[in-house]
Amino acid sequence: MRVPRVVLAVTTVLLLKTAGTASAQVPLFEEQLCDASHEDCRSPLTKLIDSETLGIDVGVWFIKDGRIPAALIRARSRGVPVRMIMDTRANAKYSGNAQYIADLATAGVQMRRRTASDICHWKLMIFAEQGVVEWSGANYSPLAFVPNIPYQDYEDEVIHFTRQLTPSFKKIYDDIWTNTTEYEDYANITRPLVRKYPTVQVDSRLNFPPRDSYEDRLVPLIDKEPSGGLIDVDMFRETMARPVDAIIRAASRRVRVRLYLEPSEYSNVARPGNKVQVDRLVAAAKTYPGTIEIRMRAHAGLNHQKTVWLHTQHVVVFGTSNWSDASDDNQLEANIFTNTIRDSLSDLLFTELNKIFERKFYNDAPDGSIETSAYMTPSLPRPFTGAGTCTDSSATNYGGPAPCVYPPPPTPPPVSDAPTVVLWPATAAAANIHGNWQVLQDASAAGGAALVNPNFSQAKISPALMDPLNAFEMTFSAVSGTPYHLWVRLRAENNSFANDSVHVQFNDSVTQGRAPTMQIGTTSSAGVVLQAGDADTSLNGWGWADNGWNLPGVDIYFLNSGTHTLRVQQREDGVTIDQIVLSPNTYLTQAPGGRDGDNTRLDRTDGVSPPAATLPAPWQSANIGATAGGGASESGGTFTVTGGGADIWGTADAFRYVYQPLIGDGTIVADVTTVQNVNAWTKAGVMIRESLDAGAAHASLFVTPGKGIAFQWRPSSGAVSSSSGMAGGASTRIKLERVGQLVSASVSTDQGTTWTSLGGQTIALTQTVYVGLAVSSHVAGQLATATFKGVAIVPPGP
Repeated sequence: MRVPRVVLAVTTVLLLKTAGTASAQVPLFEEQLCDASHEDCRSPLTKLIDSETLGIDVGVWFIKDGRIPAALIRARSRGVPVRMIMDTRANAKYSGNAQYIADLATAGVQMRRRTASDICHWKLMIFAEQGVVEWSGANYSPLAFVPNIPYQDYEDEVIHFTRQLTPSFKKIYDDIWTNTTEYEDYANITRPLVRKYPTVQVDSRLNFPPRDSYEDRLVPLIDKEPSGGLIDVDMFRETMARPVDAIIRAASRRVRVRLYLEPSEYSNVARPGNKVQVDRLVAAAKTYPGTIEIRMRAHAGLNHQKTVWLHTQHVVVFGTSNWSDASDDNQLEANIFTNTIRDSLSDLLFTELNKIFERKFYNDAPDGSIETSAYMTPSLPRPFTGAGTCTDSSATNYGGPAPCVYPPPPTPPPVSDAPTVVLWPATAAAANIHGNWQVLQDASAAGGAALVNPNFSQAKISPALMDPLNAFEMTFSAVSGTPYHLWVRLRAENNSFANDSVHVQFNDSVTQGRAPTMQIGTTSSAGVVLQAGDADTSLNGWGWADNGWNLPGVDIYFLNSGTHTLRVQQREDGVTIDQIVLSPNTYLTQAPGGRDGDNTRLDRTDGVSPPAATLPAPWQSANIGATAGGGASESGGTFTVTGGGADIWGTADAFRYVYQPLIGDGTIVADVTTVQNVNAWTKAGVMIRESLDAGAAHASLFVTPGKGIAFQWRPSSGAVSSSSGMAGGASTRIKLERVGQLVSASVSTDQGTTWTSLGGQTIALTQTVYVGLAVSSHVAGQLATATFKGVAIVPPGP
């Protein structure tokens, strides 16, 4: 079925004045989407340029289509002011861009260029008189706006012409234009820099990295999609683990996921992380059958779109951000996260963009063109997502709303309650350390020590030896018939691929079918290599690796329950090891930490569950939102809190909370004495919270390892978080005070003698709230520990 040009009926008609003829008018609809796979999207853009009389503002990464600068130069020639935010770093990569920039400068276009660490990734134009913004992920190149051959040779882009979002874009544009720390004058600038537009409140649906984090807002939405839900992803680049981790978590709870990706990025040797993340998705599709389906571009051209749909929530995320570190909170980006409330614009973007996705995913082009092809995952039945009657009585797919009824998804495998094993090799008995292995005192290692096998430039040993000279053994407890995943934190001398691997064996390890494998005294082993597969081009310090290569390693089973022996023997010398993890739950599908530059140090268990954490009454401890693990205890007035979770931010939180109820007004004070540096944004502090729901209203005051002190609040349940801050770190006393609906934050660096106010906020709180200590590692699947002293609540809870 042909996808029509999208038009939203409006009560106010927006008019374009034809250049030079004030009486001639061309109507333009208020909200319009243009599909560059089969439509000419350049003509409406050049018509807007040629019709503008008051001013045009441009944000650009690169230009390769000469018709665009030619139209802007025509506008300048008739006296229309044109401002441009650009980035000369595009010149080296995109031929023609430098000349177009020079031509525009000669024509009198005012230009400021981005000088901050990451690029200007905006692709937009603002038309001041017409009140329209053209924006999307489409660069100003010929194929991004007009197909060579409809449905066959084009660039996957959908361009949004909007009026509703124009005031917000104007405000943010002026913010950037007057920014003198990350941007500098380039051409035709007259000082002082001035704002052109009114200062308005930015539409809460919009997201502007680096001011905002893209992933901090996206990941909680993925985690919120319920079992039986449906997530669609159309993404050019996927080099970051965090959103992929969230997709894998979604699959584990039986959310159906459809991904449309770009094959040239998968094979892009300059960005090896892309292959790693896609391979992880392929592996997850095997682990959770019936959930993940991947298709790749099959048409000539490029899939350059960046869009995510969360069907149960009726939210679409559309814009310029890839799933990459730079697009998260470093580059200049623009995105929209539509409302779950179905306002006209949110409903339009979700519905019409998804129609385009469905056409491509299932090759429903009207001319029969093949636009996508299956990639390394099974082709699953098409979900029913529309209204009407479901005629497929035997459907086994998920994601369709009523009235369709599908059989229930298969029950996921039970999660073992057996404890995760964490071993510190440096604590191995001296009699069990053989050959060249030796204890190394190292402050960066867990417990301050590691085992090192010094580098003597010996040849790699493969397969493992039955009776190795250089090895060490440790014992631990594990349960028979339970899958354990092996993780080792290791470091290669000089970050060399010649010094980054070991063999790991066990006395009675077996396959799931109980066949012997990886056993001591044989040549079979779990080969652990720090290099993350063929695409990894460099190492950097400590990193976690399993026994897989390009794909996750196989799980390990044990023939009997009880005490087991583990042996690590040399595969390559020059290796240092400080932690070995065998996990049946917390780290069954995700590593305890990163592959490069990791600083995760877990408490040792030596196969014995740690003693149960204790808290004095009336304190309680719980995980809030999408997180697992962690705990809390109190001893001698010191609270130790360990928490995971992606963040306390956005519309939903994930963290460990130590709390008690508080009725009415009150104050909580605490000294944050230490915060583990898992991430610069690891958060530890005090909180007053309406409820224990992930999206509850709250006010919080956090100390972080690298981002200072943050006063943070969510004014009502499900609202977007806000914050203010100041410099500071651990060894700080912090205070929150509630008086009615007003919560005020203060900080003291002299044990409460003097206080610095961070202001107050009105929060929609009930009479009874939960007050306490909160810790979020800011890295999903990883834990962080903080300590607090001097904790006091006035008046005390019941």
